[in-house]
Amino acid sequence: MLGPDTDWAKEIKAFRLGRREKQLWLADYCGVDTATVSRWERGIDRPSLAAQRKLVALMAPAPTIAAMGLPEIISELSDIAVLMDREFRIVAASPGHRKMLRYDLPDIAGKTFPMWTEAMFQTMAPIGGPMGWWSNGIKRIDFMIMRKPLERAGNLDPIYQKVTTMTTQDGLGEKYRFALTRTIPAAEFITAPPQVTLF
Repeated sequence: MLGPDTDWAKEIKAFRLGRREKQLWLADYCGVDTATVSRWERGIDRPSLAAQRKLVALMAPAPTIAAMGLPEIISELSDIAVLMDREFRIVAASPGHRKMLRYDLPDIAGKTFPMWTEAMFQTMAPIGGPMGWWSNGIKRIDFMIMRKPLERAGNLDPIYQKVTTMTTQDGLGEKYRFALTRTIPAAEFITAPPQVTLF
């Protein structure tokens, strides 16, 4: 807990290294030079009161995705929804998503999502495939897909879907990919390039 007895040297260095940031990043944030941050981290100087206020605002615990309730919301959705981390591991999934793709969440916990379909790869090709999502600064993609019969979902007939996928983040700045999929009538399906929104 940050307060009057805070060991600023220890807290600042641990926080910065935990974020994998350089001293320059923290110096820019606090409006000081890197030599000042270095003196703080070595315990030679303490941050000024103004700098302490900035550091408290930056370092105070923030809500995580779990604390924000997004997994709980997803677990209650009737639509097909999934939340993945930067390695495309499933963090949360709606019952509809698990039922459609026939998996139990504990079975794939901590594993990269194994159920990419041909349609999904084709849709993601313009942004460099699934990993292009992160490297190309994608904020949101809206598209439609047609799942062929028996394409990993056990469907006997084609399934037409409208998908909205967006980047979200928790209070610590960790990014996640949230996808919401709705089944639509065949008459509403349009073959078109995905609509991409960048940051």
